[in-house]
Amino acid sequence: MRLTIVALLCSAVLTLNGASLRKSATVHTPSYGTPTLRVGSVKLTLCNGNTAYCGSIQTALDPAGEVSGLITTSFEFYPHRNAGAAAGTIVAEEGGPGYSTTGTRYYYLGLFLPLMDQRDLLLVDKRGTGKSQYINCPSLQVDGGWTFASIAACGAQLGPSSDLYGSGLAADDLAAVLDALTVDKIDLYGDSYGSYFSQAFAGRYPARLRSLVLDGAYPVAGLNPWYPELTFAMQNAFNVTCARNANCAVSAGTSMDRNTALLNYLRATPLTGSAYDGNGQLRSVSADPSSLAFLFWSNGLNQVLYH
Repeated sequence: MRLTIVALLCSAVLTLNGASLRKSATVHTPSYGTPTLRVGSVKLTLCNGNTAYCGSIQTALDPAGEVSGLITTSFEFYPHRNAGAAAGTIVAEEGGPGYSTTGTRYYYLGLFLPLMDQRDLLLVDKRGTGKSQYINCPSLQVDGGWTFASIAACGAQLGPSSDLYGSGLAADDLAAVLDALTVDKIDLYGDSYGSYFSQAFAGRYPARLRSLVLDGAYPVAGLNPWYPELTFAMQNAFNVTCARNANCAVSAGTSMDRNTALLNYLRATPLTGSAYDGNGQLRSVSADPSSLAFLFWSNGLNQVLYH
């Protein structure tokens, strides 16, 4: 039972953390020969093995002026393949929050390659991610690091700038990049948290959009930020999955009754052990009420957890 529970918790944690790998792909990417390219007021440099042009701009870290300093917003630009002026510019934005848009370039290139004969593709890393001065709080970037102490330490590390990485200011950064490149309207694609960001951009800069695509969308307004509806969705999902499983369906009580029994067991006897992750690496893991609650709530809508 000890190994089974630990393996379950470990695999669920890695399922969650493995989301950053979900878009890895090998695609045919365009190749360019000119070492530099001027677009608008920005001089771009050939990068990524001659498959993109990289550039950056600097804007105020805090437009309100209460915190001094500048922040660098970096991006990759993929010119259209056909001769003549571009028919438009596609801008893709990654999710997370915290994932790097340029780090997912191969997914976006594969997705938009059929349109890139006539349209440019622009990938912008939001402030605090990827090439745009990413926030580096190591304790929050490992399994089990999300504690009040590590969150407080990261906040102390960032100091007065800790509140300056939200969607609104990141949307302003994107608008500044478009201004520098003299791009008027864009086709904006956002997935997961990128859909949240894209709605923030649309709210601030509606005139800059030719089209807006929200993939795996999260609403900007209308929901409690703690998502209380997930509790009911999680309970229903466990019960539906149990009803479809022959062994679980004939067991006494509901699936949540058995989860409660597991919770009580872990409360009395927290477990520690080792289990292999999805990459075959042996990890030290623990199972206690906090980790169980975190997995049920944070990963509660993923079918892997129910089997």
